[in-house]
This record gives sequence, structure tokens and C-alpha cells, in this order.
Amino acid sequence: MPDFGTYLGWNPSGDLEEWYRQSERADSVAFMIGHRGVSLAIVRGDETLDAQSVILAPAGRDTTASERKSESGSGAYEQLLIVGQPDLDIKRGDLFKYPSTVARLNYKVVRVERTLHGMVQAYAEETQ
Repeated sequence: MPDFGTYLGWNPSGDLEEWYRQSERADSVAFMIGHRGVSLAIVRGDETLDAQSVILAPAGRDTTASERKSESGSGAYEQLLIVGQPDLDIKRGDLFKYPSTVARLNYKVVRVERTLHGMVQAYAEETQ
């Protein structure tokens, strides 16, 4: 699990385990989104969904976790963790662009985790 507490500058020790185990996590996620959230417009097929507020954080701790190997060598690609409230409308295969100034859809959702109490987490990878 990436450590977005350190990313937010709230947790210099890097240990968010206690926060993850709290039962009132939905309020914490709402607070975090209000503090450091971004607006994300997701494209699903031919439809662009209304923008939703989420937290985006880097999802890799080291470069080797984000390397793709091919015949011509290996190159790093960016992975993002998306954290939202339980009603976040996101599915595997959804596309989005971030930062919003980029002209093309440059991220694809590869996994969505809905079993966590009080939040939805999704992982996206940079597309070519």
C-alpha cells in the first residue's frame, strides 16, 4: 500500500496502519479530499462522467516497481493511487487525464478495491 500520509505531509514516520484500522475512516477520507483533493473527470467508453473529488498519490515506492521491459530495453511508467469516498464512480478500464492540461487521456484504471471500510481505492497506470 503506498504511503499517501507522507505524500500529504501528515505522517513523517510513514506509518498509516493505525489510521487504516479506524472505523470512522469515511470522515477522514472526506477531510483528506478537502485538504488535498483534485477534481477528476473519468471517461468510460464514449461517456465523460461528472468530475469527482479524489486524492491522487504516486503508487510506487521504487523505480523497479514501475518498469516495463521490452525488446528495446526497459522504461518506467507512472502509477497512481486514487482514493475516494465510498460512492466514487470508478471502474477498471476507465480513462482519465492528469494533470488536466494534458491533451490526451493518459491514465487507465487497472484495479479497483471496494472492500476497504470508508473508502474506495483504485490504481491507474500511465498509458502510451
